[in-house]
Amino acid sequence: TLLLLALKSFGQRAIIFCNEKKQCNRLHTLFTMFGLKAVQVQGNMNQLDRMEAVEKFQRGEVDFLLATDLVARGLDISAVKTVLNFACPIEPKRYLHRVGRTARAGSHGVALTLCNDEERKDIKKLIRKLNQNLTTYMVPPKLVKQLHDFITDTLDPVIREIELEQIQDKELQ
Repeated sequence: TLLLLALKSFGQRAIIFCNEKKQCNRLHTLFTMFGLKAVQVQGNMNQLDRMEAVEKFQRGEVDFLLATDLVARGLDISAVKTVLNFACPIEPKRYLHRVGRTARAGSHGVALTLCNDEERKDIKKLIRKLNQNLTTYMVPPKLVKQLHDFITDTLDPVIREIELEQIQDKELQ
C-alpha cells in the first residue's frame, strides 16, 4: 500500500515514519528498487550521515525521507507536503510530533496513517483524544495481497542479499 501511495499519490516532499530502524532500512531498499528517490534517517546511522540525508531532502534532491522518530522532534524541515505513518503511532505525543512536520510556520499538508483493522480502533481513539478529524479510506484487499505477494516472493531474496551486503560493508568500515 505504501509503495502504491508513493508511486501514485504522494511523490513529493513526503516524510514516512517507521517504528524500527530495520523497517526504515528495508523501505529504503524497496524504494530504491522501485526507482523512488529516498533517503533514510535512523539510529544506526552516524550523526553526519543523518544530517546529510536531511539536507538532501531539504534541497529537494530526494522526494522521500524515510525516518524513525529521530526526525519527529527538534528538526525544522520546511515545506513537507505529506507525512505518512507507515507504522501506527498510538501515543498522542508521538502522533502529534510526526504529523506536525506538515504544519510548520502555518503551512498545510496531509497526514496519513496506514493501519490494519485492529489498529484502526486505536487510531480512532487517538483522534478523538486529540479532537481531530479523520477520514477513512480502504485499499482493496486484493490489491494489497497482490503487491505483498510480489514483494515476498520476488523481492525478499534480493532485499535480504542487499541487507547482508550492508552489514558486511559496515563491518569493513
